[in-house]
Amino acid sequence: MVTSASSVNARAPELDAMSIPQFCHRYSISESFYRALRRKGLAPRELRLSRRRVLITTRSAREWEGSFEQRKAAADAAEVPEAAQTARKTDNAKPPGDDR
Repeated sequence: MVTSASSVNARAPELDAMSIPQFCHRYSISESFYRALRRKGLAPRELRLSRRRVLITTRSAREWEGSFEQRKAAADAAEVPEAAQTARKTDNAKPPGDDR
């Protein structure tokens, strides 16, 4: 049985992915910032099709976005005790001119 190329392509599932430039455009970041994130291990998982062809799936992009939201929430939670501690130090400070 011989199948035509169009019938094979018609049945192939569409890959829901984007290139690195498309990803950067979607998230409004530069490609150099993306490369910096990748060097730090903070970039989304990549699907390497060849040495030069790299895609990022939509699922990977969503997971990456969620990880940044979690890190932001953790950083915000860590700042609260620090801010409270600074406020206590300020409350205990002597008023100007008080030499007691």
